[in-house]
Amino acid sequence: MLVAAGLVAWRNVRLGRGDKKAAWRVAAVVFAVGAASWALTASHVPTLYELYVLLNGLSWVVFQAAFVGLLYLAVEPYVRKHWPDALISWLRLVGGRFRDPLVTSHVLVGVTAGLALALVAPAIAWATGRFTGGTAAVVGLNGTRFFLGLLLGDLNTSAWFSTGLVLVMVLLRGVVRRTWVADVLFVAILTLPALSNPTSIPGALLSYVAVVWIIRRFGLLAIVSMGCARGLVQSMPLAGAGWYAPLAIATPVLVAALAAWSLYVIVTSRPGASSRPVSSAQF
Repeated sequence: MLVAAGLVAWRNVRLGRGDKKAAWRVAAVVFAVGAASWALTASHVPTLYELYVLLNGLSWVVFQAAFVGLLYLAVEPYVRKHWPDALISWLRLVGGRFRDPLVTSHVLVGVTAGLALALVAPAIAWATGRFTGGTAAVVGLNGTRFFLGLLLGDLNTSAWFSTGLVLVMVLLRGVVRRTWVADVLFVAILTLPALSNPTSIPGALLSYVAVVWIIRRFGLLAIVSMGCARGLVQSMPLAGAGWYAPLAIATPVLVAALAAWSLYVIVTSRPGASSRPVSSAQF
């Protein structure tokens, strides 16, 4: 993916097709979120070792930001020409338009889909009777700052992988020339790793079909919101008792608050506010 993004982005820039200003903006947001996540979750010590921790953390954050910026340069010209609706809400959010009804509606769709897909694995385990150990990231239980760092890390990872998935769809569409064939190949290729465990095939198949439908119907912001909500729910245990109950309960409360805020903005927005023409600067 890195090699393909580099080649496609290099070609786009040479032909004058890439929006470098928007790519820098997206990369800057990813860098800021990643740096905040690192600062919250790293173990800081008042010694010279902190310099190593700083360089190690920033090197990964810079790589993430550069990779996402490169992915954006690779996919943006194609998406802007053939599939412009996929980027509008994402760029409005990056531009600071948090109360835009189109932005909040796509966030609400993504959060709802993420919660639904988070229930797929437990449902399959219940149906098959094959329960395995949880994958909860206990780093989020160490305190409030670790919980916030985990949330920001999920957001960054979701943006990274979501942009990469769009690149895969764009490359497949460029090879086969048919959108529906590219979508079928996309689902088939990404489901292949699940063949090693037959019980995970239905969940993987359903997840990637949902990914295709959400990307095609709502765009990049919805799929990023879906990945973030799903990752957050799956990475924190849910418990109503115990010393970690407040942080465990904070996860569903936070997701519910985000969904309620999105619904509030949509309901109270003026008719037609989300369908106003988008200028070239906003896009």
